[in-house]
Amino acid sequence: PTDTPIPLEVVGGFEIKKVSADDLSVILPKAEFELTDSGTKVSFTYVDASKSYQYSKTETTDILTTGDDGMLRLDKLPEGTYELKETKAPEGYMKSDKTWTVEVKKGSGQDADVTVTSDTEDELEDGILTVENTPTNIQILKKDKDTGSVLSGAVLAIKDPADNNK
Repeated sequence: PTDTPIPLEVVGGFEIKKVSADDLSVILPKAEFELTDSGTKVSFTYVDASKSYQYSKTETTDILTTGDDGMLRLDKLPEGTYELKETKAPEGYMKSDKTWTVEVKKGSGQDADVTVTSDTEDELEDGILTVENTPTNIQILKKDKDTGSVLSGAVLAIKDPADNNK
């Protein structure tokens, strides 16, 4: 009898690093992402020992959250093309409006070739996708209506229109 080699399933992974657009050394925990395959959310199992989300056909965890270190690891993604979106930004930051295409395909040997692109540019660097969030800042200036000059010492109150006492 001839030994027929069993084909190995092609699987790949990558990491997401969340940082502030104002200062790339500021890491952002608790950002949420979703990965879809033809519009259907991809399910994962969180593995605490490796601090990673691993592809699962049976689990229903489809919200992927960056850890306290601002990192998120996706593992064991089967060969295919996926869409990645940020669904919730950390408090005090705006959500990225980018959509990334994740492609897992057979590489050399048993390793998968993983690319993550937006606007046709591969954004993976050493297996890490860095996603920047812009802080939500509001600047209110009181100006003279005739001259347009900024008035100093103005006091403003923000009220809830449904309740004038707030």
